[in-house]
Amino acid sequence: MRKYFPQQLFIVAIILLITSCGKKAPNESKYIPKDASMVVVVNPKSLEDKLQSGNLTFDSITNRILTNDRIATEENKKKWEDFKNSGVDLDKNIYYFMTQKGSLDKNLKTIINFMATIKDEAKFDKFIKEQKDINATEIEKNKDFSILKTGNDVVLSWNKEVVMLSITLEKVRGSYDETGNYIEPDLSVIQSNLKNEVNRYYTLKENESIVSVSYFKDMFKDKADGYMFSTTSGVSSLLSSSPFNIPKLQEIVEGN
Repeated sequence: MRKYFPQQLFIVAIILLITSCGKKAPNESKYIPKDASMVVVVNPKSLEDKLQSGNLTFDSITNRILTNDRIATEENKKKWEDFKNSGVDLDKNIYYFMTQKGSLDKNLKTIINFMATIKDEAKFDKFIKEQKDINATEIEKNKDFSILKTGNDVVLSWNKEVVMLSITLEKVRGSYDETGNYIEPDLSVIQSNLKNEVNRYYTLKENESIVSVSYFKDMFKDKADGYMFSTTSGVSSLLSSSPFNIPKLQEIVEGN
């Protein structure tokens, strides 16, 4: 019996390893903060496999859409082909997540994010710099990521693991001076707030990331084409500052 023990132990170790791996969230989800109010995950590869069983592919669907486009059809097709070779891994998960800051009655900041996996950062850098409507000198290289603003309310950011498009719905209002003259709002505030939030995503500690939430990790035990996760933690701060504030609301809903 003794000589079989190492084999049995090895088998048990393999089973435990497989089980523990099944509970782990995808690596790229570490960039999603645990206070995100909603996360949607889609697996393009899984969907592609199902489409192929029906003699369909993403390319055929995309080409059909581009064919119906009246403006620069061939140019749009080329852009799609270029994007497929941009260094973004279209076989890996694509994420949508939303964060909210501020309060319901004033200064509410909602940020929508789309995130995909990068398989070749150098290739993606090259792709971005080749875009006609992008000024490469506007790309900011930080320690943890690169960032490019494409408007006051939109930024594109990436590192060697992910690429993220972030859109803020924050609005700033103008004001009036003592004489009643209207003062235009400072739109740079929106850009600054958005960049600060994106910087937070790339510098999250593990206990600040959604990978520390067991309910989120548990979703990936079962293989699926997509997943959706929502939590009250992301909106509890909004509710706590509203007229309907419930004492210790954030403590009650934390982790749910």
